[in-house]
Amino acid sequence: MKIRMKAKANSSAALTTVEVAPFSHSKPAAVSVHETQDLRSSLLSQVVREQPFILKLQQKLRNPFLDVYFRICSEFGEEIFFILLLPGSSWLNSVRLSTHLSILLALSIGGGNFLKNYFHLPRPGPPVWTRTRLEDHGFPSTHTMSALAFSSYLFYFLCVEAASPLVHPAIGLMIAAFWFLNISFSRLYNGFHSPVDIIGGSLIMTLLLVLFFNTRDLVDRFCTTDNVFVPMTTFSLGLLSLYLHPRPPTVNPVVGESALVIGVCFGSVCGAWLNFKNNIPSAMNMELFSYSSPYLPSFLYYSPAFSKLVIGSLTLGLVKAVGKPMFKWLNSSLIIPYKNSLLNPQKDAEKKPWSLTDTELTVILTKYFTYFTVSLATTTLLPVIFYNLHLVKQEELRMFVIEV
Repeated sequence: MKIRMKAKANSSAALTTVEVAPFSHSKPAAVSVHETQDLRSSLLSQVVREQPFILKLQQKLRNPFLDVYFRICSEFGEEIFFILLLPGSSWLNSVRLSTHLSILLALSIGGGNFLKNYFHLPRPGPPVWTRTRLEDHGFPSTHTMSALAFSSYLFYFLCVEAASPLVHPAIGLMIAAFWFLNISFSRLYNGFHSPVDIIGGSLIMTLLLVLFFNTRDLVDRFCTTDNVFVPMTTFSLGLLSLYLHPRPPTVNPVVGESALVIGVCFGSVCGAWLNFKNNIPSAMNMELFSYSSPYLPSFLYYSPAFSKLVIGSLTLGLVKAVGKPMFKWLNSSLIIPYKNSLLNPQKDAEKKPWSLTDTELTVILTKYFTYFTVSLATTTLLPVIFYNLHLVKQEELRMFVIEV
């Protein structure tokens, strides 16, 4: 491993040049910063110091079984896995739970990506082993942040707030801790992150969880406010957050991932408002029941929960299949040309987000619009479909209602 650190002095302050070759990108990273003032300098130095530790850990632990095991663990920390949890939480429990989880998804993955592009710190590089070299940055670990957010909130909701008889609090705590620790450690084992990325992500997400638990009543009241400006404000806040998202010095998919989870978040919040405003039939209790439906095959009568998951997944797949090309055409044919007509190419070339190429901006906006619509359909369209297919009973309906 080639790690070189050298110091240069000038009349004003001590500067440090750190060159690590190679990191996860194709070119070595060279950074000159004020050693005593720049947080990024301290974090970068820590990443350099921790690389031998990761290498030693892999040399000691790696074997074919753990390679497969921790690869699977990492997949359970991907944003697509958490997105797949949201429809089930909405259809089988409540729109309120789904909305809260979608906000935590945006805070963990979207907020983590914001910091990644702000600090643009490298991931571990060779000779550290990894399955694939990722093109984004390391600090903080969004897998760690999302795993901590979801495991903590689901434990609190099921074992404390809802006091579900299905899960004993001690068992629920063990499952939550097991989930979080396995996903976090898998990022070290697979060579995707340094310990400082894991620890930093955990501390940041802990602070965000404290903030969320102290403000979620405000979120509930916002979703149940009888004001037509709620959906417009929600949609605009999503676009504003993408506008403010830092752009890294090298091209990577982070902004697109943020557009995806931000779209899910604000689509869910807007859907919760529509759900409450229009008294849309929402999710039921978690118990299975059986009854007859004139619209479905008989084998689906006995598991409405399974039926909702199948029908809902197919419907959302159709919404995405139709919405994605439609929004792509809308962005490339209308929004991008209109944006270009307003800008002076030479004067405004460096301004955010216009420093993005038209192709990059089209991808980002398409993801935001598509997943905003998919999330909106999850909390508004699907409950109506389930109700009209007799997959719920009138006495089991529970609306998006909060205790005031």
